Amino acid sequence: MKILLVLLIYSFQIIIYSQVAGDANYGNAGAQTINQKSKAKALEKLKKDPGLYKVGDKVGETKKYRGEFLNAIDFHTGSIGGGAIRLNGKGQLHRWQIFNNLTELALPDSFFAVYAENENKQKVVRTLDTVGKGKFQSMDSLIFTGEFPFANYYFQDKKLPLGIRMEVYSPFIPLDTKNSVLPVVIFNFTITNTSNQKQKVSLLQSQQNAVGYSPIHEYAKGSWNNDFIFEKGKVILKPHKSRIKGIYHASYNKNYNQTVFSKNKVTSYLKSKISKNALSYGDMAVLLMGENKGKEKLTAKSSWQNIENLYNEFSKKGFFSETKNTVSATSKKGETYNTALSINFTLKPGESKKITAIIAWHFPNGKNGGINNKKWSATAWGGVKRGKKWGGIGNYYENYWTNSAEVLDYAYQNLLANEKKTRLFHSTIYDMSLPHWMKDRFTSQLPILNSKTVFWTQDGYFGGWEGTGPGDGSCAGNCNHVWHYAQAQARLFPDTSRFMTEQLFHYQKKNGAVPYRQPDNRSVSADSQFTTILQAYRQHLLQTNNDWLKKNFCNIKKAMKYAIQKWDKDRDGRLSGSQHTTLDCNISGNSSWIGSLYAAALYSMHKMAIIYDRENDSDDNNKLALEYKELADKAVAIHQKELWNGEYFNQIPDQRMLSDYKNGSAIDQLLGQWWAYQVNLGDMYSTKKMKKAMSSVFKYNFRPNFYGIKQVPREFVKDFQAGMQMITWPKNNRPKGSTTYADEVMSGFEYSTIAMMLSQGLKEESFIALKAIYDRYNGKLYTGYKGAWGNWGYSGNPFGDDECGKMYSRALSVWSILLVYQGFMYDGPNQMIGFLPPLIEKKHRSFFSTAMGWGEFQQIIKEKSQQVTLKVLFGDLSLKKMILTSHLKKVKSIVVKGKKLKFNQQEKILE
Repeated sequence: MKILLVLLIYSFQIIIYSQVAGDANYGNAGAQTINQKSKAKALEKLKKDPGLYKVGDKVGETKKYRGEFLNAIDFHTGSIGGGAIRLNGKGQLHRWQIFNNLTELALPDSFFAVYAENENKQKVVRTLDTVGKGKFQSMDSLIFTGEFPFANYYFQDKKLPLGIRMEVYSPFIPLDTKNSVLPVVIFNFTITNTSNQKQKVSLLQSQQNAVGYSPIHEYAKGSWNNDFIFEKGKVILKPHKSRIKGIYHASYNKNYNQTVFSKNKVTSYLKSKISKNALSYGDMAVLLMGENKGKEKLTAKSSWQNIENLYNEFSKKGFFSETKNTVSATSKKGETYNTALSINFTLKPGESKKITAIIAWHFPNGKNGGINNKKWSATAWGGVKRGKKWGGIGNYYENYWTNSAEVLDYAYQNLLANEKKTRLFHSTIYDMSLPHWMKDRFTSQLPILNSKTVFWTQDGYFGGWEGTGPGDGSCAGNCNHVWHYAQAQARLFPDTSRFMTEQLFHYQKKNGAVPYRQPDNRSVSADSQFTTILQAYRQHLLQTNNDWLKKNFCNIKKAMKYAIQKWDKDRDGRLSGSQHTTLDCNISGNSSWIGSLYAAALYSMHKMAIIYDRENDSDDNNKLALEYKELADKAVAIHQKELWNGEYFNQIPDQRMLSDYKNGSAIDQLLGQWWAYQVNLGDMYSTKKMKKAMSSVFKYNFRPNFYGIKQVPREFVKDFQAGMQMITWPKNNRPKGSTTYADEVMSGFEYSTIAMMLSQGLKEESFIALKAIYDRYNGKLYTGYKGAWGNWGYSGNPFGDDECGKMYSRALSVWSILLVYQGFMYDGPNQMIGFLPPLIEKKHRSFFSTAMGWGEFQQIIKEKSQQVTLKVLFGDLSLKKMILTSHLKKVKSIVVKGKKLKFNQQEKILE
């Protein structure tokens, strides 16, 4: 732990801003939605939720999933962009996506089991799940807790004299790319003797050697899907004929296992003699280890193929005959071998022992993205016919390790250090001064980075589907009008956003247009074009100097020039013409939705042009910088004058209307302002109007239930659930052919809107809306949704939200709520950090991350003092300026370690 010693630097400047109260006089509230009165009672119930604001008591403790609330659990753990092993609510490793496969592979014979024998020779054998395997009986039940990156299973069985906790995680350390792409999953077992007798205990780790499994084989058979079948537009959950059956699969050939014993651990290396050039070439490794006290006995069964034989041998004494290094035979074509490791020990009554298992993998030749699949080729998505296909070869982890043996050795050598840093990140997040359910929401979408929504190729291409489908990705091409909403990956791993931003400019056209899908798509969307510029500015702020901006500014400027020429050619601040959007339709004219993105992009260009000139000792762009700001000011003024209807901002379409919403209340109506808060641009609009607009969005778009509401074309919310509808028409004046998806509820959009609500101090509204999403994804499996190309007919997983596919990338926008909650500002090149929380809390604690370090911001407000602490817990942070909000009438002095510092006290946050 490092206290921020840089505060003592002579040149350090602190700026404190006084809070300016807004005028609460908003005039006539206007007409209400059709069911406004009828929903009042249901809304009042949500307001009285005892857990809504609770911090640090029984209502707010770690959530325990039991019974039917386990049925939708799908917890991804693994390598960022390099594959995942997924665990369900039964304790099973139920889906394997480590083979560069998008198929949702169920891998047989891969499980853990336990053996217990008391002093009377009474024996009990159980699998560590609630399903069982062959003659292995299952546990009676379990309790699950999940706080990413950690999943915990607490197993319960009346006949088993042991208490067993299985903790599962992969290293997830913000700003530490190498350790966060490490392709391993780690299992920590805590086994306790709950009886009054000594118990001989053995833990079994069984693993199928799946080297050689080829996703291309599945494509060749005409299926992209092992476990789902479409029937009449619905998804049916049932096994497909091409799935792995026992040890048999057509792609298996020449597999063998090598078992190695050393000190306190036993390892099995799972290999194949297939060609190194084969698509499915690679290897796996599994390790089982004790506490290095020399009291454990390690045994193995290097190869097995019959589950009954395995059970018969293990259930006799709890161990196997192999105790020395062994190499198995080589498997026949079409089949493989399984391996089994065991660790044996004795526990006295009440005694506990920790056992660790690791699964590692390394598959270098995989083809990621849509390059194996004509459906997702560039041509199919409007690209130029040049034979280009979206995707790439290999995995980013190959830059650090050449095989799974190296991966496993590195993971073993760095086990304690990586676990400590991963736990530090987890504890810092869960130490925040917020309700526990809200912290769960912030971490709940991070598994998307471990899912197959994301791939990271060996040469550095960071690829993102929109989401994942039942057997493949969902919507290809790093779709930027979706991905621009995502904020978590940029803040926690700036390398990923740097790659994605540079990739946008790599495919930029000569005229400045930036395709919203890659690799060579001709289509341009307005929201993507504007947010490309905002993402570039965000990336600049996440650097430590101005070099990145200098290198990319010309492309950024071309992107802005194209946007102005296309949608505001007369430079009057009003957008016009056809504007393609993320709602898969084109709107026309001027709207605060796309218009606010336009304004934010212009303001960011103003900032970047000034920096670029200063860096190049030039004033070439000074005039241009001023033009950007003047045009942005025009746009905002027009929005506030022409698009403000007294309650919220709307749209004035062109004479030739498209899929417009006119006087509808759109939850994205201030999306550009949301972006402005993400990149230090401050308030673009009147605080009165913004607060009123966000109050109106809650009033008109948030529904405590959806009885009587027709969700078309897709359904994401059950009638009894709450959520925010995309667009509503309070005056019942919906235009014909209105905006696509207006009747839907999608969490990625909700998160950005909730952040906007919170930024205006609307605590109750923002907490209720966010809690509604938390309650929808509660672990219970809900089925029967309409629209098979949405959430595929089922939902409820708390660890990765749905939209057009599972693990949907837009949901990473949830991180923006945290940034707004702390009023976070950061400018790496200028060494500035700021915290301007919109809520006044006597005690505030929150996680923050910068270009080079992360830690905890704390603030304690007393009657006559305001104490601020900044702890850098990982990496480094260099500062010259810190911006804070004063909650005192007048600040007389600022003292750091007994030394008074100079400061400025102002009312305006930004010039």
